[in-house]
Amino acid sequence: MEVLAWVIGVPVGIALLLCAPWLAEMMTRGGGGTSSASGVANALQEAFDPGAARSRVVIEKEQEKKTESESGDDEDTDDRGDDLR
Repeated sequence: MEVLAWVIGVPVGIALLLCAPWLAEMMTRGGGGTSSASGVANALQEAFDPGAARSRVVIEKEQEKKTESESGDDEDTDDRGDDLR
């Protein structure tokens, strides 16, 4: 039984060590600058604490609106910057 543990354990350990840099890059790269781990945490938060998840979404939307207004981007302008209203 001990031999079986070594036969299975050693290759699995080597595979984990060789894949660790790739896994770390994939977790930190994520979508939109967020890590995959935060996506999992957000999903768990939605499942177990829906009120907090809704408030997090509201806060993120407010931050996006604040960022858009600070950047000066206006969707109602054409290429010359003239106001279309």
